[in-house]
Amino acid sequence: MRAFQISIGLVLLGVATSPSSAAEPSRVVLIGDSITAGKVSGEAGPGYADVLAVQLGAAYVVSNQGCGGSRLSDWRPDSPAAICGNGVFELWEERVTPNLPAELVTVMLGTNDATGFLPLRPSQPVPVEEYAAALSKIVNALRDAGARRVLLMTPPPRCETASKATLDRLKGYRREVLATCATTPEVVCGPDAYALLDPAEHFEACDAHPNATGHATLGKQLAHQVKKLPVRQSSSWSLRSWFHRRK
Repeated sequence: MRAFQISIGLVLLGVATSPSSAAEPSRVVLIGDSITAGKVSGEAGPGYADVLAVQLGAAYVVSNQGCGGSRLSDWRPDSPAAICGNGVFELWEERVTPNLPAELVTVMLGTNDATGFLPLRPSQPVPVEEYAAALSKIVNALRDAGARRVLLMTPPPRCETASKATLDRLKGYRREVLATCATTPEVVCGPDAYALLDPAEHFEACDAHPNATGHATLGKQLAHQVKKLPVRQSSSWSLRSWFHRRK
């Protein structure tokens, strides 16, 4: 009886009790716009999500939930349905919730916010303070819903022909992303895409989407940073997830 009690105690403390449980792959969920979905400027090539999956290997399961045309606020739990590719979805309920809990959720959004792009209807660019408020709300919601860690990436740069207002907003978004991941528990900074990608080298003809080289650069850097994060032993995470779902 005492041995049984000790075994239960080890599980509750997060100590793996069998080799098979430790071998379960870690889930990584990607949230983003058409860049995350895999759109590439110039010659065809894999998007950064596909590069990430190859780089991480069998120890991880990558779930790409990129939604073309989406903005940061579209992913809040209280947001209405948004146009996503060829359909309309409630992104939180249909793209986020079914993929949680997860070891890691990555977020890279802001390209459409900065320009005011919204599929099929006119819209206005998102001020930096509104972007910051939406970012805080999404980060907190993800953690509450079962994301062990949230990894934030800055939105990529734009070429110099973009308006000064757009460039200033992207700089402001970057500032808010870096501040959030530097000060919020269980939130980490991912690749600083704004600084990592070069508008001339990694984009074709001032397109908002990176070219194949840009996607490869981003995917490899993201994989490098994901691999450096400590992974919770699966028996503990599974037990925590069960309790979360029972609430």
